[in-house]
Amino acid sequence: LKGTKNFEASKPYLSVDSACMPFMLTDFYFGYGGLLDLFKPSARTWFWQFYKKQTDMGVAGWWGDLGEPEKHPQTLYHDLSSSGINRKLSADEVHNMYGHMWSKMLYENWSKTYPTKRLFYLNRAGFAGSQRYSVFPWTGDVSRTWGGFRAQLPNLQSMSLSGIPYIHSDAGGFSNVPDDDQELYVRWLQMAGFTPIFRPHGTAFGDLEAGVHNLPSEPAFKDEPYKSIAREIIRLRYSLLPYIYTLAWEQAANGRSLIRPMIYNGTTDTALLQATDQYMFGDAFLVAPVLQPSAATRKLYLPKGEWYAWDGNEQLRGGKWIEPAVSLQAMPLYVRAGSFVPMWLSGDYHSTSQYKSSLPLTIRYFPSANSSEYYFYDDDGENPAAINNAALHQLVLIKGNAGATQATISMKAIHWPKGLQRVINVAVPSESGYLRATCNGKTIVAQEGNQWTIFPVSFNGAATSLVLNIR
Repeated sequence: LKGTKNFEASKPYLSVDSACMPFMLTDFYFGYGGLLDLFKPSARTWFWQFYKKQTDMGVAGWWGDLGEPEKHPQTLYHDLSSSGINRKLSADEVHNMYGHMWSKMLYENWSKTYPTKRLFYLNRAGFAGSQRYSVFPWTGDVSRTWGGFRAQLPNLQSMSLSGIPYIHSDAGGFSNVPDDDQELYVRWLQMAGFTPIFRPHGTAFGDLEAGVHNLPSEPAFKDEPYKSIAREIIRLRYSLLPYIYTLAWEQAANGRSLIRPMIYNGTTDTALLQATDQYMFGDAFLVAPVLQPSAATRKLYLPKGEWYAWDGNEQLRGGKWIEPAVSLQAMPLYVRAGSFVPMWLSGDYHSTSQYKSSLPLTIRYFPSANSSEYYFYDDDGENPAAINNAALHQLVLIKGNAGATQATISMKAIHWPKGLQRVINVAVPSESGYLRATCNGKTIVAQEGNQWTIFPVSFNGAATSLVLNIR
């Protein structure tokens, strides 16, 4: 922008007009200025220095806003001579690639400069293949209305199927509307808790700009009971980080999206084609956001098979439409029978920085007469190379099968750091009646808690067999 200390230095790197002079935007929201030509290697190198300076001062993540770019007139031109194109290309010809080049610039420089750090880069623009640059895109400045909320369902699912795994929305909405609809805020957060990125959003700069309504994103500024409900959503989200982290591994290793439309695993059940306002989060969770204000019920489709209600562990048979009653406190959430859900029970922790991959882990098993298996992944959360080094991560194959009087759960590490011993608390619903257990033939004393019976297992990566019996 003109008037900033780097304006003159930026001129050689700006996009140009038809006379090859720096193009000046006259109607940009933030002021009068030019647009960096990120198709030029020299412009990318110049831009990177500012990221490096701030990163070296301690900045841990980046937000590349307006990367479409927001203002991109057709009379503005870019230089792609480094790609073998010997004429200037208009904005219209390369518009969809601009944000992609921004991501490429940041990722490639970051990987070279900080090879032991992972990049967190939030943006809202890209192109086919942008996911290779560690992008975390959101769906844009969406309306803070029920219609804006409902529009996220097809958007999130379509982008997930298109290979953009970390797509998410401004939870609670963004746009400048006067109403602080706290019911909408809670419903949006309930859904966002089961999306790849959980990020409440809002506006809180009305004192700086006339006409902007202050609608802060933080739950602390909400009224009761919405504040307490939001707190429980956040606690649940953080407790599920081991499950979500394993979904991230599944995506990186096998290309499986985190959000999975109901048709993801096939369309032989034609009802799945109609169930477009619900989705799977991984293989375990069926998520049915409440999309109408003051709703008393929520119609949804349970696919064939056995299911558990997340709240209360009620068992249901699928293959039918159901319409459960809903309260403001929770949306309909179901878990497929046979699922394993690793959790970090975070009541004793106040920050993810306190989490270590050697700490005790709880894995909830939802018993099923059908055999099931699950891969659990964990690492230090920092080293980009951990996924490719067997000594730097945990990858455990877990299998389960439950009968009328006995259930068997086996665990064996595919990869396991040398010398690591980790307590894995296997939890089963109390209603299942499993109260006695042996681990590799040795008796384990059960710990009975609220709705769950827990069997602590000391795991060192070797083949482990846990046999649960009805008392």
